[in-house]
Amino acid sequence: MKDGDALPAVVFAAFVLSVLPALTACGAEPNQVAAPLVPVPGGSGSLQIGDYVVYRFTGAEIGSVTLREEVVAQDAAHVTIALHAERGDARRDWIQVGPSSADARWSNAVDAIYVTGDGGRRELPNPDNVTLGRLYDWMLVNADGEATSRESAACERQIGSARVACTCERATLTLRGRSVRSEETRCPGFAWQRGPARWSTDDGKVVWQVDVVEAGRH
Repeated sequence: MKDGDALPAVVFAAFVLSVLPALTACGAEPNQVAAPLVPVPGGSGSLQIGDYVVYRFTGAEIGSVTLREEVVAQDAAHVTIALHAERGDARRDWIQVGPSSADARWSNAVDAIYVTGDGGRRELPNPDNVTLGRLYDWMLVNADGEATSRESAACERQIGSARVACTCERATLTLRGRSVRSEETRCPGFAWQRGPARWSTDDGKVVWQVDVVEAGRH
């Protein structure tokens, strides 16, 4: 694994995570954050120790998965994030160390992955991001082939109590033989960069969705 490697685009094509348990009509505003966000100094989107975010991934193929991320250490070049995923009664916990840049948060780039136990912290090999992919497989929705018809446009999304300026990245995918439109939102003023995301079919049915449930700073 090379330093700063990111999860392949097909994995993160819509934030790499879920789809609604029952297909619902597209067009509803993404869920709002339950707790107020701590403002990011200067709107720079830089993370600090104690920052946390909770994402909910939902979809017909994965059910409902909640992912909590919290910054537990940082230096000038790297940020250490503790992650906790829940799917029903099942739990997963791991630690990611990666570049501290906003681009790294957007692409989920990692330099090292650790798990903790009775023997302390243990690094997991991650050749070609295989381990990273397995840790996220509860949340993965893999498209058939590459995305086409890519486009970007300025947009706004509700995160906490504020409308946040974002860039909406849209593309056309094929999922199980169906044409699907994807939309991811990158929000530079939001420390975690990633806002709500969704995949929807041509007839407006949502098949995969990511919502920001909560974010803030301890």
